[in-house]
This record gives sequence, C-alpha cells and structure tokens, in this order.
Amino acid sequence: MMAVSLGGLDALVFFAGIGENAAPVRDGVVERLAMLTRSKHFVIPTNEVKMMAIHARDLLEQA
Repeated sequence: MMAVSLGGLDALVFFAGIGENAAPVRDGVVERLAMLTRSKHFVIPTNEVKMMAIHARDLLEQA
C-alpha cells in the first residue's frame, strides 16, 4: 500500500541471508513487484554477526 501511495518504488534493496544468497527468491520478488519499481534492484552485502559484536563491545565499554 505504501509503494502504491508513493507512486511506485525507486529501487528494491536486498540484504542479509536470503537477500544476498537466494537469487530465485530475489527474482520472484522483482518479478512480482515489477509494476511498482523503475527496474532497479540492488544486493547489499551485510555481516550481521560482526555488527552485533561491534555493538556489544561498545555497550560493554560504556558500562
């Protein structure tokens, strides 16, 4: 509903486990949302475990 109210999407961004590693899932999403997007989609590599460790370290240093 939000995409329709905005007049479409400028791009789709895929990240994390499925977004990075499951091309068939991405392809299915892109296909189903084709009418809402201006045909741009991006895959952004992430490392959630590393980020959680960094945030945990930062919290411990503040304590």
